[in-house]
Amino acid sequence: LDVLYASGDRDFEDGSQNAFKADINYEMGLMLFRHVIAAQSARFPTTASDPDLSGYPNEDLDRLPTRGAVSNTIAIFPRAWWRPTSGLELYGGPLIALTAVDYSDPLNTKLAGGDNRNPLDAAPSGYLGTEVDLGLRYRATLASTKLTLALEGALFFPGGAFDNANGDSMEMIYGGRGLISYAF
Repeated sequence: LDVLYASGDRDFEDGSQNAFKADINYEMGLMLFRHVIAAQSARFPTTASDPDLSGYPNEDLDRLPTRGAVSNTIAIFPRAWWRPTSGLELYGGPLIALTAVDYSDPLNTKLAGGDNRNPLDAAPSGYLGTEVDLGLRYRATLASTKLTLALEGALFFPGGAFDNANGDSMEMIYGGRGLISYAF
């Protein structure tokens, strides 16, 4: 069971950095933080520096992208493992994520006169969503070497934090990855 609290920063113009960002190597699920929020926050420095909106942009806009790090969340991630036979492991569980503060976009917030708006121009919700992760891993020892084969997949069901200005929800996102490791 992983339980995490990481503070967020809802005011991009107050001259202080309040968002905690965990090490990007800390894995909390496969999709939500590493891909969805990383992709949305990657555009924050560009949109926040629009000279038509801000005149002269802040110098520290590189602090806004998460780069896949867990930030601005209250999350619970219970997982279970099962070993049906030696070397084979099945694992998975649901990641339930809420925001610590409003999930805000600097451009849409500024365009709304300072009222917090999310990256899809809607009033922010505190529910990021639920991600269901499943994995299969096989490990074997071959002549004093170690072979690892793994497949992992995730389904992300976006919460209200990803609604757009019309109130429409973002569609489910899914993905997976494979791993082959051979250690001599």
